[in-house]
Amino acid sequence: MNKIQEEIDQAFGLISNIAVSGPAVDVMFSAKQHLRQASDLVSALNEKKDSAGPGKTGEGGPTK
Repeated sequence: MNKIQEEIDQAFGLISNIAVSGPAVDVMFSAKQHLRQASDLVSALNEKKDSAGPGKTGEGGPTK
């Protein structure tokens, strides 16, 4: 897991501990949905990067 994923997970955990009621419930739900989407996007990028292999994403290739 990379640093971005760790930060998203920490933020999600923190806001999950905030008690909300009334109209704030919808706002909190939306915030959590956006964090989940960000987490999914980071995971997809990591999977794409891992499946490309060394050198195909600029990593592990020859240096100048």
